[in-house]
Amino acid sequence: MENPITYAINKIKFIIPRQILEKAFINNGGRHRYRESRSLDSFIREHVIENRVTVDIELLGSTFVQLPIKSSWISNQGNGEYIIRVPMSATQGRVITRVTSVELGHGNTGALGVYSSFNTNASLNAAKKVLDSALPTPMTGTPYVELLDNNEIYVTDILFSGFNLFVNCYLAADENFNNLPKPAWVAFAKLCELACKAYIWTELTVNIDRAQLDGGQELGKFADIVDNYSDAYEQYEEFFKERWKKIQIMADPKSKERHLRGLVGKL
Repeated sequence: MENPITYAINKIKFIIPRQILEKAFINNGGRHRYRESRSLDSFIREHVIENRVTVDIELLGSTFVQLPIKSSWISNQGNGEYIIRVPMSATQGRVITRVTSVELGHGNTGALGVYSSFNTNASLNAAKKVLDSALPTPMTGTPYVELLDNNEIYVTDILFSGFNLFVNCYLAADENFNNLPKPAWVAFAKLCELACKAYIWTELTVNIDRAQLDGGQELGKFADIVDNYSDAYEQYEEFFKERWKKIQIMADPKSKERHLRGLVGKL
């Protein structure tokens, strides 16, 4: 079954000549048995999507959730400092990539918020909106929060009395980016295409120049195509900043809701 990554890889192979892809990913720098035993798709996924695109996307955060915090997760470090250790079971096995705040909420607002983030039940989502409109706005619970390793969060000055504590955070995408809606697949594929062209230029441009200088070889069309990728990384950076950031926010319902609320608040 196709997913955003297989869709992106197929588009890359459709756009970029296979001879160039094989030279950059499989036959660059000599023949290696382990390289020949692997598929071209696996190299593109590893070197382009996982090592570049995924890293950049995860810096923004893939899926926004509100996690209600259990008291058993909190470790008092003294001097008003606490460590919150969120188990992987609470995030459905996904890593927290970014924390925006730790706040105080009334009633079950926090719990309902995280449940609806993973559940598309229309009745539950409608019920949450009713509660959100009826309950007071949550007050900030801590002025400082920092994400540590392994879903650990460092916070200061937490207040418990009369409130439920919850953390606003972003979770990593699953390994195939199945959280992306289909309308976003085209932009995701474009991002991967530009990253792939940048990788190809970086890997091959020096070798092409060396072949022309040392052997006097005329590489013709091959060299022309690779040379056209010289500004691919700049295009990738521009596309990521100008278009992908907006697409990623709008692709996640909770991130979109927070963004729109922020815009309304500025009016």
